[in-house]
Amino acid sequence: MRTFNVYDFENYMITEMFESREIPRIKDHFELRIPYDPHFAKRYAKWLQRTGNSSWLDLYNSLYDEEEELRKTISKNGGKLLG
Repeated sequence: MRTFNVYDFENYMITEMFESREIPRIKDHFELRIPYDPHFAKRYAKWLQRTGNSSWLDLYNSLYDEEEELRKTISKNGGKLLG
């Protein structure tokens, strides 16, 4: 049996569910999928446990907070990332 990888599951959620960035659509997807997809529900529960997040929204918010910080950094530097 393959071991559970938190980062793989997060990447899956990001690419498959967060793409639209519309919270109501993402919420509907989770609410509809969890009761009918036990494999997904199990992986989601394991992800919650291992990360300490209370829901997918924690990851969503952290991603877009990071994105906003990056935008601010780029605009301060005249559109350039400094390394």
